[in-house]
Amino acid sequence: KQKIEGELQDLCTEVLSILDNLLIKNAVECCSKVFYMKMKGDYLRYLAEIQKDADDKSSIDKAAQIYDDAWKLSSSELEPTHPIHLGLALNYSVYYFEILDDK
Repeated sequence: KQKIEGELQDLCTEVLSILDNLLIKNAVECCSKVFYMKMKGDYLRYLAEIQKDADDKSSIDKAAQIYDDAWKLSSSELEPTHPIHLGLALNYSVYYFEILDDK
């Protein structure tokens, strides 16, 4: 279990680095920016699932922040029926259900 969690942590960290240093930073269109922010929230959520029982819960807070930022941007710029907005809503609700146990 520790080996798999370590590999998952390494992969998530690599993807998060690409998202932060390239994709989100250089996104020009709102759709792209929201999509990449959602993706960052998703990878932080994967890390949070590993950290749920650990002392370090930083990914839980970071995921909440990026999902919230993406939601604010998406709500102000995209139609409520836009597929990226809907995908963000779904993944944000999974975060609340799975990570925060908000049922």
